Amino acid sequence: MKIAAVITGHMRGGMRNFFYAYPNFFNLFGKNLDVYISTWDKQESGLEIEEDHLNPWREDTNLVNYKIHDLEKYNKEKELYKLDYDRKYDIEDICKMSKHEVFSKFSSPQNQDKTGTHAGFTNEAIEYWVNRIKDQYYMVRRSFDLIHDYEKYNIIIRLRFDYKFLTPFMIAHTPRAFLSQLNHALTVASNTEGNMHYDCIQYGIPKIMNKYFLLYDHIDNFVDDLCYKNRLSYDTFNAENMMKYYMEEYGNEKYKIYMEPTLREHVNFILERG
Repeated sequence: MKIAAVITGHMRGGMRNFFYAYPNFFNLFGKNLDVYISTWDKQESGLEIEEDHLNPWREDTNLVNYKIHDLEKYNKEKELYKLDYDRKYDIEDICKMSKHEVFSKFSSPQNQDKTGTHAGFTNEAIEYWVNRIKDQYYMVRRSFDLIHDYEKYNIIIRLRFDYKFLTPFMIAHTPRAFLSQLNHALTVASNTEGNMHYDCIQYGIPKIMNKYFLLYDHIDNFVDDLCYKNRLSYDTFNAENMMKYYMEEYGNEKYKIYMEPTLREHVNFILERG
């Protein structure tokens, strides 16, 4: 089985988490695992990321391709999602707000009927959350460009640097009966109870992962569609549920989200940002 592991986003606790990832993930697959890395040149803390920060993956895994992206350039050039309305705030100022400011100023479930917006979201709140989620999925999209022949892999796994393995990754020991499910679902992690899916790790066969990696390209279009159908909700307008809608309901090819029992938070992994 040939597998690709695509690690994306801010490096966060990645170097420390590597010492858990090596025995519990990378070393399990050996030469059958190709690694791709797509990260930013600056941490959220301001720490600059350089080539040397990738040494653990270069020295101890089969790192095929990588890119350290210019965060400042991205922030200057990115195309923001905008709605057409009588604007009181510049879109740039809205995007700089904290989510707490947005909740307090622009959204309230009790005002849904009064405002005529989704779950009490004003246009400003919709713009804020869409652009926030676009920032999250941009790096996922760019990581896919690093894989020149994605169809050569049996399985493609996307994960974040802050994913800390507590137990061995079990796909190598997956029962034959479960393998048929891989043709129909995007496999994801969940909370401890197994009733809420997360976006920290996903895997599937190439055609399913192709759709997943291209989510960013469709966000503007399907959010417009969501707004039209009044599908936004106060509790579920986030990256995880946007992923679920996109995979299960958007476009011609539709795939279910499957929460893998061996990918549960605090049992099989924790998110440790460092």
